[in-house]
Amino acid sequence: MHDASIPKRAGATPMVVGLVACAFLASLWWFPPLLLLALPTGLWAVIHGLVLLRRARRGEAVRAAGATAGIVLGSLAMAATVILFGGAMWALHSAYSSDEPEPAYTPERSFRILDAQGHAWKPATAPGTVTYTDGVTLRLAGPEPFTPGPKDPSTLLKGQRAYRVTLTVTNGTAAPLDLHRMGFTIGDAEQLVLGEFVEARTKAAQASDGRVGPCPDKVPAGRSVTCVRAVATFAGSDWLAVSVEPTERYEDANWRLPLRRGAA
Repeated sequence: MHDASIPKRAGATPMVVGLVACAFLASLWWFPPLLLLALPTGLWAVIHGLVLLRRARRGEAVRAAGATAGIVLGSLAMAATVILFGGAMWALHSAYSSDEPEPAYTPERSFRILDAQGHAWKPATAPGTVTYTDGVTLRLAGPEPFTPGPKDPSTLLKGQRAYRVTLTVTNGTAAPLDLHRMGFTIGDAEQLVLGEFVEARTKAAQASDGRVGPCPDKVPAGRSVTCVRAVATFAGSDWLAVSVEPTERYEDANWRLPLRRGAA
């Protein structure tokens, strides 16, 4: 046994280190990188506290209370660090994973064009018909120059000319063909999409069919529908680029059509 007159100074170090570990833990709110030091610092406080506590039980000059405090503070710092890191990993896993099954793969274009022309890389250079593998056909007529009438909602600017393009969609399948999301765009020689020129007669025909777009929403099996688009081009345009996509499952049909001069 050591003399009782010897001061018991050892044992404070684990408590101080444990306090430092807790300080590192609190750094989460002001400097998060220091949180990484909380786990090893807390572990050192626990190990050193256990060593000193064993020495105190052997009667050495060690403050058992300080060693015990180091063990408690170090353990709290380690436990809190593990919980924080575990919660962060769980949150990341929840954010970047889903239990919902992935949707079945569907080809972007199920129906291809059978003709040699009409593709994006080889557009048709004359009005005509494009046939798809499922029996759907697109027949394009025009562009036909016309003179706007006084009742037409749209007007031509100086130097512009008006052209009309007529598209006939024939549904050769056994099921109705949904056209409510059909793409029907017309561009000029600079490949800029032209806005629609609104004709009074076309607008009236659409109103009588209960539709607002150039085409009906559906084509019954074995039937055909007619779609009309009119555009205004500026002087210098020699041809129109027409692109039609019946639905997202169909390859785009493309025409590059020369313009015939008509009355402005």
